[in-house]
Amino acid sequence: MIPKQLMTYIFIGGGVGLFLGGFWNGISAMVLIWIAMRLEYFIRTYEKVNFER
Repeated sequence: MIPKQLMTYIFIGGGVGLFLGGFWNGISAMVLIWIAMRLEYFIRTYEKVNFER
């Protein structure tokens, strides 16, 4: 199952990509942004749990 936030990013990336370059280029850019945001979230929660004891 795909998270709703990721689906939103895919739709936005596809729409923007149609007008500014390529459909798949827009989708891939937005998915990479989503992945980076998720990694940042996991790193912050890991640091909070392990370093605030």
